[in-house]
Amino acid sequence: ERLAGFKSYFFRETDRHTMYYVRGRLHMLHAMRKKRPSSPMSEDVGVLSADEAEAVVFSTFVYRLYNRLDTVVRWALLRRHVADAGHDPDTEAEPGRWEEALEQLTEEELDEVHCAQRCWSPCRGGRRVEPRAVRAVAVQPGQLSGFFACVEALRRRGIKVFTGQHQVQGSERTRAALESLLEQGGDGRTALSRLTRDLRDLPAAEAAGGASVAARACALLGAVPAV
Repeated sequence: ERLAGFKSYFFRETDRHTMYYVRGRLHMLHAMRKKRPSSPMSEDVGVLSADEAEAVVFSTFVYRLYNRLDTVVRWALLRRHVADAGHDPDTEAEPGRWEEALEQLTEEELDEVHCAQRCWSPCRGGRRVEPRAVRAVAVQPGQLSGFFACVEALRRRGIKVFTGQHQVQGSERTRAALESLLEQGGDGRTALSRLTRDLRDLPAAEAAGGASVAARACALLGAVPAV
């Protein structure tokens, strides 16, 4: 119902970017509502609409499957250059457009990528980039075509888009997992819509004497094709 969880222990942030994902979702929700809050990290977003809840669930899958922070940061930076070239970054499915955008990244933008990677920056003479909070974004369902094209452009350039193979199933199955969420069933609803509805119904089901929220959530998420 609500986006909860504003706390992050330091060791989990450096390992899994926990707080980054909270920031990304909050910025996404404020953008969907066309709001510019003065303090986005402390403002209660209240009860989520159906579209907002689906976007939160979808972004969770994206974060888990494409689990390198610099992949999401690069995508966010490249979107501006794709748009400047006259293309819609949400739907531009030609990887070549995104490869061209890679050549347009400024030194400051490359610094941000290196900051996300926690490594030194060749743009600063090999000096380590000062740690800072990089731009926080989340991939929405309607942005998947552009995101996939960006990922393919990065792969063509030999840039890793997720971590070890022990965590994911390879590029094709990883892509298929996200696509399966947007497939429509006989009722005209997507798998993502049905999953989000079921997840939101879990607390009421538990209160009525059903299985625990955690147990049913694991069963629902485990039933998503290819994940």
